[in-house]
Parts: sequence; structure tokens; C-alpha cells
Amino acid sequence: MIVARMFSPVTTLGPGKRVGLWTMGCRKACKGCISSELAIFDPNRDIPIQFISMQLKAMAVNNKCTGLVVSGGDPFEQSQELVDLLKLVRDDFEDILVFTGYTKDEILDGVQGNAGIEALAYIDVLVDGRYVEHLNDGHDALRGSSNQTIWFLSPEKEEAYRVYISQGRTVETFIHANHVVSVGIPGKI
Repeated sequence: MIVARMFSPVTTLGPGKRVGLWTMGCRKACKGCISSELAIFDPNRDIPIQFISMQLKAMAVNNKCTGLVVSGGDPFEQSQELVDLLKLVRDDFEDILVFTGYTKDEILDGVQGNAGIEALAYIDVLVDGRYVEHLNDGHDALRGSSNQTIWFLSPEKEEAYRVYISQGRTVETFIHANHVVSVGIPGKI
């Protein structure tokens, strides 16, 4: 799987403490994308799924994280690797949140093959849809633009997310490869 970075504990993308994984590769080229640097598919960043899963599990234990957030790029651009990874870590996280520029309907229609469809079975909450800059209302804690949808694929997670979302947007920073990286959904720029 082509990976840009992993951080923990992440507290700005969903309730509780999480491990965050950012994949590389996205073909959508949304104007104003917060992570346009992750659009390229850099084969030099290809990491074996087994190694990634071990790292995510270790980060969760070390930082007492119960959730996983997967973003990018677009994780569904690597749908086979995504489903393979989610299978390996599903039992280690109480909550898995995934962001994608594809809509749930596009995924169910097979835009990323059977692996994309299968990946949905391992995800608790999906935030879908392309980022549309003029629809960024600056408010929703998990949606960059109002056209995006939050899908509670595990309905029992909805209440915790509703409480989290009601608190508004927040951003935190991490240092990665001598760069400051903002994590979260920023306010309207």
C-alpha cells in the first residue's frame, strides 16, 4: 500500500483517540484540496500491508487509541490494499472511519471493483464525496464541504459521532519528515 504518513494519537478526526493513516494517490484533483500533495502515486512509498498493520496496532497500544482513521489521497484508489489492511486490523480497533472522494453509491456500483465493495464491510463510518470548495461552510467537523455525506455503516457509532460533530472543527499539528502537518478539517480559508 502506498502510504504517506501515520500519526497517533489523532483527536481531530472522530471521537476519542485514534491512529491516523494517510494513503497516497487520488485522481480527482478537487480544487482547494487540503492534501493535494498526496494525490501522486509514489511507488517508493509502497509498504507491505503486514508491516502497516503491525505499525498501526503498535501505535494504538502505545498511545491508548481505540479508533482508526484512514484518509489520503483517497484510500479507495488502492481498494484491494485497503480491504486487505482492514481485515488485518478490524479486531484491534473499536471504530474505523474512512474518508473517500468517491460516493458510497459509486463504490457499491463497483467503481473500485469488488475490493472496494468488500471494504465497506470493515468500516464503521464513511465520509464520502468529492471536496467542492465553494460548499465549504466552515462548520462540520468531519465534512470539508456540505455535499459530502457521513454514513454510519455501524449505527451504534452514530451517537458518539453526533456529539463529536457538535463540537465543531478543530485542527492539530504533527511533525513529519521535517514538515509541520495539519490534521483535521480546517475552517474555510
